[in-house]
Amino acid sequence: MVAEVGRQTGEPWSAFRERHGDKRRYLVLGVARRCTGLTLAEVGRKAGGMDDAAVTMAMRRFSLACQRDKAPAKLSASVIKAVQM
Repeated sequence: MVAEVGRQTGEPWSAFRERHGDKRRYLVLGVARRCTGLTLAEVGRKAGGMDDAAVTMAMRRFSLACQRDKAPAKLSASVIKAVQM
């Protein structure tokens, strides 16, 4: 997932994983939750030590961004499709 988001956006995970408010970071968390079956706490640990409340808020913010703008939604669908292949 991390590699696929990096491939599709042209920037590696290490460049945006610590950036609060970065939609790509939120995307990685949401796709990880949706496609792996990991708990929120597990996703947070794997993403660098976030707690489950932070992961929940990030996913909520990404969902809102998708409602306001179609580009994040399209990117999300593209990453999910690529990961599930």
